[in-house]
Amino acid sequence: MNSCTICRLPVLELDGQFENLEAYYAEPDHPAAALVGECHSSCIANSSHGRTWFEWRVRGYSTNRGYRIAAEEEGWTVLVHSRHPEFLAFHVEGISVGGERRSKRGSDKVTVGGILVWVDEEFNLACDDDVDLIEEIQSHLQNEGSYSILAVLRLLGTIDCLRWPEALNGGMFVLDRKLRREWTSTTVAMRARYTRFLPSTVVPFWKNL
Repeated sequence: MNSCTICRLPVLELDGQFENLEAYYAEPDHPAAALVGECHSSCIANSSHGRTWFEWRVRGYSTNRGYRIAAEEEGWTVLVHSRHPEFLAFHVEGISVGGERRSKRGSDKVTVGGILVWVDEEFNLACDDDVDLIEEIQSHLQNEGSYSILAVLRLLGTIDCLRWPEALNGGMFVLDRKLRREWTSTTVAMRARYTRFLPSTVVPFWKNL
């Protein structure tokens, strides 16, 4: 598990709750380049370098990655891919959301300012320096079949680092017996079922995928 490059607390890689700030887009001599790596979305949103990363990523994706700017509204810049059914959106605070066409989609839930989109994904968690955490998760999965994502965030001390906490209400890590053989004392493989937030500005692009 990586540490946030801003607050130094662990980053649980949940869609919509963290950012991967790639060195490829940074200007090496700029102070904001010190944030290269993973960080909580809430941390970059509160950082003085958020707008710089917004500008870097919009520029990088719109000039080198096949995306074009399709909308600019309420602080969001939405980019759509020229060949593939997918979009990315970056906010001036430095946070991002995205979407791509999927063969199977759950029901979206309307919420204040946007929608909550269902996520059901394989989730692998490795933590070499906290075997007690891995043991705790494995125990709940083995005995109960699931474990609350919010409970894990509390154990990590990062519950206050959520950008959109309502998206994780009811979110669960779920036992997948096919993944059980991949467990070790420092890793656990499972399903993660939760929702992620999409702001109203990008909802039309999501619905058109």
